[in-house]
Amino acid sequence: MEAPGMNRLPDDVLHRFIKLLKDMRPTIDPTVEHTRQRPNMLLTLMRVCPRFHNLIISYIYTPSITITDPSKFFFGLNRPSPNGCVPKKYRLKMIKKITFAYPHTTGRDG
Repeated sequence: MEAPGMNRLPDDVLHRFIKLLKDMRPTIDPTVEHTRQRPNMLLTLMRVCPRFHNLIISYIYTPSITITDPSKFFFGLNRPSPNGCVPKKYRLKMIKKITFAYPHTTGRDG
């Protein structure tokens, strides 16, 4: 449930905040152990409420993306979306090109 004050914030203010977090998105860094990399802040914020979810979609589902774990990317495709959230099958239509990349593994990962 959203905090009452969040409903009063205009979308343009939230978009500025989202753009700041977008710049914090992690990159695949082969020198850093996967579990120690910074989480994708937009994916975390997207789970807060339907309003955030729908505002962040265009920042995550860009025309060209790179994925390292198809099972996570396509997870939930057949599940209903929470009330007020755009269904994943419609979000995927925003993507025109998908690049599959191998995640970096350390000697401990196999």
